[in-house]
Amino acid sequence: RQYAALRGALSKWMESDGEEAVRRVRSLTGSRTRSDLVVDLYLEWLQSEPETALRSIRQAPIDEDPEIEDPRFFLLNIVDQKIPELALRLARSIPTAAWAQLSEEKISEILGFWKSEHLEVAVALLQQLPENFSPRVTFEVVDAWGEEDPNAALEWVLAHPAPDGSGDSRVDSLMGALTRQDVAAAIARWDTASAEQQGKWLPTLTREWAIQDPAAASRWAEQQWQRGYGIVALVRGAESWIRTDAAGAAAFLKEVLP
Repeated sequence: RQYAALRGALSKWMESDGEEAVRRVRSLTGSRTRSDLVVDLYLEWLQSEPETALRSIRQAPIDEDPEIEDPRFFLLNIVDQKIPELALRLARSIPTAAWAQLSEEKISEILGFWKSEHLEVAVALLQQLPENFSPRVTFEVVDAWGEEDPNAALEWVLAHPAPDGSGDSRVDSLMGALTRQDVAAAIARWDTASAEQQGKWLPTLTREWAIQDPAAASRWAEQQWQRGYGIVALVRGAESWIRTDAAGAAAFLKEVLP
């Protein structure tokens, strides 16, 4: 009853000065009550004045109580259900500092939840993580993101390498997904990569391309072999070609191999 009365009074206050009402709530001593009220008031504010509310959410201080998860994460869940058109913008309004007090396990839990509920929100949250996060917590989201937009996911993974090299398999997988989706885009990305990256990506690119067009993939791989990139990619392409046109593959190999 006391909470309801306080909530009603603050709701009235919100009509005239939302920022001041929220600031008053943040000064309350009960952490759980404070968090619940902040979520309730922001939800109401987002429905009436979304631009002002989002700006306030972005600038809101971080709760110093380590036992209380930042209310913006709770709010995001409710907004995604009640005002879905604002969910992405709210996700991008959660500051990097809000993640700093969370454990690796909690970050994984949050990202895993949103990967299942709303992948676009998960990707938006991913891009708000602090610089010192462990890339391992992102792998599930990256894998799902790669199925929809492998090029964007690939660029993000390359920009956030795992110190232990555990992201290398994701890079390879994303290059394969990009090739399956758009061979021209994959080749264009390969062309801009470093020589080291090109060498790593070449077999995967050729293998996936060869599933679609083994002759073209094999001839392209042969060109790269002539440039000194090794014969593995050429073998991958020829293997696929043999399955669909053994005679044509044999003639090609006879032509190019010493």
